[in-house]
This record gives sequence, structure tokens and C-alpha cells, in this order.
Amino acid sequence: MQQIFLPELEMCWGPACSALRKSWFACKFAGKGGLYRGDIAYRIRTIQGATGIKNSEFPELEGLDDEELTKEGLQSIWLFKLLVTHD
Repeated sequence: MQQIFLPELEMCWGPACSALRKSWFACKFAGKGGLYRGDIAYRIRTIQGATGIKNSEFPELEGLDDEELTKEGLQSIWLFKLLVTHD
């Protein structure tokens, strides 16, 4: 199952799950520190959408439609993909 390719993210299932786990950690860490976490929320929603996982709700993303979130999330996901592949 780890080798299933997800074209929306341009990565396989395994690295996508790893990216999702790391994004949740970063989101929780930023939330505890009172830092902005909107970009991390975009990343999480994008990965969840590509993997078929139910989308989480984030106060930072209220008022934005799913199409807008998808565009911005896909633009920011390539940076995170570099982190996942260089572990």
C-alpha cells in the first residue's frame, strides 16, 4: 500500500502519510507557541484530500472554499515534500 502513487501530491502513499504525521506535529507545536499555522493547515488539508481522509477543520481556514485551499495547498506541498524525502 505504501507504493500507491498519489498524482495530486506527486508522491506515494507512504511518504504522504509521513508528511501528514509531520505536519500534524508542526501544527500542534505552532499552536502551543501561539504561532501562525495557516500554511500548515493548508498542507494537512491537501494531504487529507489526496489520500481520501476526512478533512479536518481549522479556524485559520474559515471562509475559504475548497478549490482555493487546493490551489494554495498544492503550491506549498512541494516544499514539505523535500523535507520528507531527505529524512
